[in-house]
Amino acid sequence: MLTKTFLSLIFIATVSATAQTVDVNVKDITPNTPQEETGVGKESDGAIIIKKGKLNEVALPKYEITQGDEEILGDAAPLLKDARANWKKACADWKKEMRDNNKDNQVIAVNCGSMSCSTATAENICRSKGIYKLKVKTGH
Repeated sequence: MLTKTFLSLIFIATVSATAQTVDVNVKDITPNTPQEETGVGKESDGAIIIKKGKLNEVALPKYEITQGDEEILGDAAPLLKDARANWKKACADWKKEMRDNNKDNQVIAVNCGSMSCSTATAENICRSKGIYKLKVKTGH
């Protein structure tokens, strides 16, 4: 009887020792992933796709960081104080427009830059060079 129990324990230990484990790298999963990325339906609710192979062999989207600049120009005003306020409004509007047009979380950074003011024909104008960084998908 003792030998049967001993043999049973050895058999169970052997079976559990030969079981294979699988490492799954699950990160950056967002709900409503488009069909192109998941291949499931029109939109899926946080689908997890498991593919066999090394991580480098699995088709992960590739991104490129691009940056650019735009001139931010406030409305002209007779008083310097008002011209600065107009530039601050133009800066806030530009940032809002960048965030509103943000598709797929592309916007990384938005900065209005340093304001400089000048006087021309009794009017003060404040401007700056706004800088932005975007994450652009280059393919799979």
